[in-house]
Amino acid sequence: MARYAETSLLERLDHDEVVVGDGAMGSLLYERGVPFTECFEALCVRKPDIVRQIHADYLAAGARLLETNSFRANALALARHGLEKQAREISRAAAALAKEAAKGEAYVAGAVGPIGRVQPGKEEQHLTVEEREAVYGETIAGLLEGGADLVLIETMLNLEDAGAALRAARKAGKVPVFVQFAYVRHAVTYEGLDLSDAFRAMGEAGADGLGGNCGRGPSGAPEFVKRYAEEGVKRISAFPNAGFPDYVDGRYLYASDPDYFARRMVECVDFGARIVGGCCGTGPEDIRALVRLLQWRKARGIAPAPRPPLAPRKPQPPAQAKAATPAAPKAHFLDGTGRRKVVTVELDPPKGIDYAKVVEAAIACREAGADAISIAENPLAVVRMSNLVLGHIVQRDAGIEAIVHFCGRDRNLLGTRSALMGCAALGLRTIFCITGDPASIGDCSQATSVYDLNSFSLVSLVAAMNRGEAPGAPPGGFRVGGAVNPNKRNLAIEVRRLRKKVELGANFAQSQAVYDADLARETHRLARESGISIPILYGIMPFANLRNAEFIANEIPGISVPPALIERMRAARDAGEEGLAIARELIDRTIEFAEGYYLLPPFNRAPLAVHLIRHVRARERELLAAKPRS
Repeated sequence: MARYAETSLLERLDHDEVVVGDGAMGSLLYERGVPFTECFEALCVRKPDIVRQIHADYLAAGARLLETNSFRANALALARHGLEKQAREISRAAAALAKEAAKGEAYVAGAVGPIGRVQPGKEEQHLTVEEREAVYGETIAGLLEGGADLVLIETMLNLEDAGAALRAARKAGKVPVFVQFAYVRHAVTYEGLDLSDAFRAMGEAGADGLGGNCGRGPSGAPEFVKRYAEEGVKRISAFPNAGFPDYVDGRYLYASDPDYFARRMVECVDFGARIVGGCCGTGPEDIRALVRLLQWRKARGIAPAPRPPLAPRKPQPPAQAKAATPAAPKAHFLDGTGRRKVVTVELDPPKGIDYAKVVEAAIACREAGADAISIAENPLAVVRMSNLVLGHIVQRDAGIEAIVHFCGRDRNLLGTRSALMGCAALGLRTIFCITGDPASIGDCSQATSVYDLNSFSLVSLVAAMNRGEAPGAPPGGFRVGGAVNPNKRNLAIEVRRLRKKVELGANFAQSQAVYDADLARETHRLARESGISIPILYGIMPFANLRNAEFIANEIPGISVPPALIERMRAARDAGEEGLAIARELIDRTIEFAEGYYLLPPFNRAPLAVHLIRHVRARERELLAAKPRS
């Protein structure tokens, strides 16, 4: 008698056979005493027996598709445990363990999870598409060497990661490849991607099957399966969570009933799913209940319900139209770009709740000719009043547009999307996206950095909301800003990073404070040569005094101050006036090519900003007067 796995998985699926997968690995390891601090994937090498036993338990429960314990077995995730050089070895061991446990009675799916965020707080670690493919490729190569029968790319959040993993799998070998997106509600992913868009993109890229996992519990799974079936997907997989965990006596526990799980999964089968199993919180009992119910139906001749009819194809707008920026709001601070120098001024929120001085400073800057007030979010990780609240107050009481900073450090994805919707409701139309300094450098020792999002994914999220692709957000209305740092040693790389932000949806850039006009000029040249056309506002931070100059030079990350300028401040009779003179010189040497300036007065000293705004406007008039009349 032929063993189960000797028949091709795709052949079984194409003959409308239902293949039952297993349940969770991570939450089951936790239930069996492995702490969250342990590297679960490394257990395949360090403590293989506990992983082998879980595979055996699922096989005994009736699972005929065993997933490897390799969800985060990639070099970047393993680096947190000092195991980045063992990604291939661990993946190989994970597949070999599952293969051994399967005994030819089940297929082995090589589990490949998302790379996710890269070294929290380190924007410099943003990966190119090629680098992502290489990371996924190493993991997948190990899985195939260990004997995986298919590659299961799961819990994907966006098309960039899913596409990179799929391409890597195709290059690694001729095995079936399924792609599963983490879903939330209305058949969309965590990052607002509609499953119909995912289907089209992954189908064109050559996926053998599509599905969903994680995200919502069993009740939400039939919904996304139905959507896939309506789109014409032939091979659909479904691996939902058991529901939401409860924190009881120091442990996360799932209270979902196995029979309930089984009933919802049979609904998935009736809508067209042919691989069904579980994700977080599910275990052997859930799989046993599912197998029992499927066998009961089969014994009574109950076939899966007919698949839903195909949904009518929606006409697809041209790619150019979809990527277009929504119509700009009236009287936006960038509207004068090209006709005048755009000037923004950064004012920090107060460390308490008395915001009167900030409003007074904003009024003074507006009257001097500033176009907008840029309001940082807890700069240097020092606790301050909410910049979103202050931005609303500044627009209301000072009559000047606010640019509110969003940093990935302080909010998770849920909180960020919620806050962005709040900005839209309050009329805060300009979002400046940064990763943010680590919380560890600030004044709140108990705070931790979140970094669900970095500067790139923040830009992408706001742009998606502009296009109406993020659930719950009104489309259009936001202008998106990104940072650029002319002080970087390798400016070419920094400009490539800026170009990536522009491709993701950035409309303008504000630079880190720059004290060398040649660096600003070189940044401008490289940006234009690389096709970047958005306005770049160069950061000008006047020295308030010698102590302030030394602090900026030595303690603010990302800023480079030429030693000669510190000597000038040290030798000056009036250090405050010398600091302004240096700032004026920087403006004079960049005025011809700069689209504008981002003024950063230390200690919110409005007179310093007012002085420089007036200087920019005076130099602007001189340039205009010097132009020949046509």
